Amino acid sequence: VFEGCTYEEAPPSLPCGDNSGVSFAGDLLPLLDVHCNGCHSGGSPSAGLNLENHISVSQSVLEGSLIERLKLPQTNIQMMPLSGSPLPECDIALFEVWASEGAPNN
Repeated sequence: VFEGCTYEEAPPSLPCGDNSGVSFAGDLLPLLDVHCNGCHSGGSPSAGLNLENHISVSQSVLEGSLIERLKLPQTNIQMMPLSGSPLPECDIALFEVWASEGAPNN
């Protein structure tokens, strides 16, 4: 008879350690400025997606499209950033943590 299982192992940690309290202005906006806003900013942002402000970034992250595009393999034409190396896993984890915290404007 099986009564249940317990695990004494901690859940797997994020690839970069403790990422709690991710800040939009302090953590994410600098990444977006370096990797994304060359195309996704200004009066005519690529694909109509402006990643310079909290509202548009939070909408894209919460609906899942931005994180999904960042996680695509480099061989996929929809992978972002389009003309660069993929973001490191640790940087993508910051977006995921921020989304799980409700994408605050901080």
